[in-house]
Amino acid sequence: MKDSSPNKRSQSQKRGTQSDKNKETKTERKSQHQIRSKKSVEAKSKTEEELKDETVGKTLYSKPHSTFPSSIIEDIPYFKERIQIDPNNNKRFICKICKSKNNSDHSGYYDNLLGHLCTNAHEIATPDKKELEIGINKFKMLRNRNARKLKNEVNSQDITQVRFFITTWILKNHLPFSLTEDLMNFLSELTSKFNKETLEASKMSRKMTREIATHCIAATLKEEIASDLKSCYFSLSTDLGSDNFGEKYFPIMATYFKENKIENKLVTLLKVKSDSTGKTLYEMVKKEIFSGQDAHLVEKHSMGIASDKGGNLLGVRAGLTNRLIKDYSYNLIQ
Repeated sequence: MKDSSPNKRSQSQKRGTQSDKNKETKTERKSQHQIRSKKSVEAKSKTEEELKDETVGKTLYSKPHSTFPSSIIEDIPYFKERIQIDPNNNKRFICKICKSKNNSDHSGYYDNLLGHLCTNAHEIATPDKKELEIGINKFKMLRNRNARKLKNEVNSQDITQVRFFITTWILKNHLPFSLTEDLMNFLSELTSKFNKETLEASKMSRKMTREIATHCIAATLKEEIASDLKSCYFSLSTDLGSDNFGEKYFPIMATYFKENKIENKLVTLLKVKSDSTGKTLYEMVKKEIFSGQDAHLVEKHSMGIASDKGGNLLGVRAGLTNRLIKDYSYNLIQ
């Protein structure tokens, strides 16, 4: 009888070789992931340093915001003793009465001033509710009047040329027509903040755009969305996802109606560090959305929540949505 041990040894060697290759592949992937993580940390540190103005210590790149017009304070009696322009940034306001009450949200961008005036914390700090209501209505009227005045001063022929120019650009770049309104709003905001020379000198690359978006603008956008959730009725949508390395992420979206337009905003993208049970996700949503000084105001405007049929999200007893419905059964639907 022939000895079959050489064949067995050959098969064993092949399996050992394949196992070694698999281990090398896993080690290589892990090494690449560590290198990318290290580069990301270095890039973040480098970007934060590069995007600082050493003379004033402020970030140079941020989301454009409207300048706070001093005439607003002069024309609204309610504002004179209560609202002031931030001396360090003429695009931000400081609410004196909320600051005197040690309210954390006593300051913000001028674009978010209306939302601040409507918060419960500001209303409590204002003894005369009628005066507050008159001030809010006057503020709305002045903003609309300034917008109409600017529109009437523009030459109609120039408007037609701009419309043709924008349409041509959209066609050449194969972009959807649905982008038109957002594009026009962006251009209007951009040209109102910067002159021609500044725009021509502001060269950017794809890498710079990514770094600015990641490390500089996120906080500003989050502040704006937080203000919206206190004054606009909204619904949430959630899901769970993972990347190629097995890391789990939990995005929270908000949909609401603001200024005659439906807004869909990414409120936050949370990393799931431990388990992803309904209880864990519930605690994350409570901490991120329904907490803070004006939590009751956010609760008041929450209308619903949507998710897939995962047990941790839609489970009857322990799912995220049903846990939230138990807390806010008076106004939350799924």
